[in-house]
Amino acid sequence: MTRLRTMASTLVAALAVTALTACGGGQPEAPVKNADGSTTLNMWTFADVHATYYEEMAEKWNEANPDKEIQLEVTVYPYDDMHNKLQLAVNSGEGLPDVVDIEVNKFANFVKGENPRCST
Repeated sequence: MTRLRTMASTLVAALAVTALTACGGGQPEAPVKNADGSTTLNMWTFADVHATYYEEMAEKWNEANPDKEIQLEVTVYPYDDMHNKLQLAVNSGEGLPDVVDIEVNKFANFVKGENPRCST
């Protein structure tokens, strides 16, 4: 991947996480702290190659930050299944992953209109 494409993918992932957690309607669930001090994060993606990339980046993070290690648990779903499951989780406010890899053409579906988890 080119540097620009990597940066764009990272930005989209960060925006997705922000959009999905912005209106939690209460205290968000904290990531799981393990006995060894690491933090478990679950992630959904729709492509095996993306899962491999994020797992490699988690390894690099752990090498650079041994005091803040993460255990990334990536689940790969078929393209439509992942986005549909994510939409249901967003609408219900339950079952959301800590991190999600939303395909750029589907991203607008998760930020348009009113978020049902936001109170007015």
